[in-house]
Amino acid sequence: MQMQDSAYLNQHQDNNQKMNKVYSQVFKLIGVCLQILFMGLYGVINYSMIFDIILLHHQAYQSIALTVIISTILGFTSLNTLFNYLAVCAISPGSTFEFPVVNVEQIQQQFNINTCSKCRKVKPPRSHHCSVCNKCIFKMDHHCPWINNCVGHFNMRYFLLFLFYSNITLILASIGYLNLTFNSIFDDYLNQVTFSVNVVAIMCYALSVAMSMFSLMNWLLALKGYTQIEYWNKKIPTPQDSQKQITFEHANCIDNLNEIFGTKVVYKMFLPSFRKQPEDGVTWKNCKSNIFQQSLQDISNNPNYINTTQLQYKNKENGQNKKNQFQQIQQNDHDIFQLTDETL
Repeated sequence: MQMQDSAYLNQHQDNNQKMNKVYSQVFKLIGVCLQILFMGLYGVINYSMIFDIILLHHQAYQSIALTVIISTILGFTSLNTLFNYLAVCAISPGSTFEFPVVNVEQIQQQFNINTCSKCRKVKPPRSHHCSVCNKCIFKMDHHCPWINNCVGHFNMRYFLLFLFYSNITLILASIGYLNLTFNSIFDDYLNQVTFSVNVVAIMCYALSVAMSMFSLMNWLLALKGYTQIEYWNKKIPTPQDSQKQITFEHANCIDNLNEIFGTKVVYKMFLPSFRKQPEDGVTWKNCKSNIFQQSLQDISNNPNYINTTQLQYKNKENGQNKKNQFQQIQQNDHDIFQLTDETL
């Protein structure tokens, strides 16, 4: 009977793993499609900005200085949008699969460290398991299908800058399209607009409003030192969260931004960079509890802890099954002896 139950549980776990794998692959495929869609929209919008805004403004106003200013501003924001989009897509947010593998069983016995029940890895503070990426992400904010990647500790800056520059580009383009529509100076040039100008203009109006709201929300959270997950957990705490709630925000906004951008100089935050951040995504200097940091130091100083985890979890489960079987046998023997005593 126990063998049947064990076989059923193993089959159930295999089915769950297969379903999770299918779920992950489907969402990754959707992410690839959305990435292609974004690059297409980016190309169409930039094509329209060049031929409908920059060139028509140059012809209508006949000012080289104005043309240079418009071209420089739109070019700077557009190129930064592309740079940060490619960076947030390509750069890993940081995960426990990039962290040294440790002996989970020994850690659980000696240290107060959480482990993930899904990926069987040590789970540092602020990390959460992503069902699409199938791993725990450092300082996870959310999984974004438009970048086909998680937004986390090491690519958060590129996500915030992508939102900022794409929003600025859309707002400036919307102002240019409104000027084309309502300014009579362009009446003689409207026959030169591209075939996509009307669609692109409406798209810029709508996207600028949506992106402004989304960008504002994410930047406010960054200034406060929260991720989206931490914000909602703090706003609607569960009994488990209230017991384990640890805050990581700094005393001021600049320190919170420094944790993301790796600098306290404001103008440098908005420039393209690959600078190193002050935190490694595993330990946090501003964490009120230093149990994890001390535990990691003890682990790193003891090479005996370095080991694989999958086998140890399997051995642990097998050992637990054997222990349960032995306890069941003892209980059965006890029942038999008790029944015999009562009969006698």
